[in-house]
Amino acid sequence: MACVIAREVRDGETVAVGTLAAIPACGVLLAHFTHAPRATVIIINHPDYWPFRGGSKEFYDFAQRGKLDLFFLSGGQIDRHGN
Repeated sequence: MACVIAREVRDGETVAVGTLAAIPACGVLLAHFTHAPRATVIIINHPDYWPFRGGSKEFYDFAQRGKLDLFFLSGGQIDRHGN
């Protein structure tokens, strides 16, 4: 699954990964370290991949402005209504 995710990431894209999404994080990092070195990787609340000093609100504002190309979540982060 991580390899499939890695193939979706293109060089230069901005990609975010949710907190509880270990397999997507592996895939995004695999892409970053192999074929997409200029991809910006954001992993929510990870000390090495979390550039937002203003917390989650700053991140969600960033996403709302259309600055993310891809955003991977785990099933535990989606409620029964798909939110």
